[in-house]
Amino acid sequence: MRFSYTETVDEPDGSVWEPLVLVRVIGLYGDVLSVGALDTGSPVTLLPRADKERLGVVIETVRDFSGVGGGRVRAEFGIVDLELVSLDRRTAYRWAAWVGFCRRDRALWGHLGFLDHFTTSFDGERKQVSLRPNRTMPGPMPRSP
Repeated sequence: MRFSYTETVDEPDGSVWEPLVLVRVIGLYGDVLSVGALDTGSPVTLLPRADKERLGVVIETVRDFSGVGGGRVRAEFGIVDLELVSLDRRTAYRWAAWVGFCRRDRALWGHLGFLDHFTTSFDGERKQVSLRPNRTMPGPMPRSP
């Protein structure tokens, strides 16, 4: 699966290109579409705290860890399903993921729960990222036409 980077405006520096990916997050009460950055420096996958109530996630543990700049981050962890669909909508993968919920505006797709299931290649020149499921990923879901 290949995704193009997204251009965002970061004043006063101008445009920044980020590897953002749209993922459907599924919980006990429903689902949300969540945009997040692929982050090879993050050991965990993090979602906005507001999504926890919308999804009906059962929190199993709370953990503190170091965030960017060394600040402490507290996250509440539980299990959701994540679904990633190719841009042409021909291929979809869905898997159970251990994710953290904390104070943030958008998702962060880190190793545990997300990147560990893919062989990932970042192409900065073409501003594209390729995600190839590895052996830990369940097979693709059938997609209706």
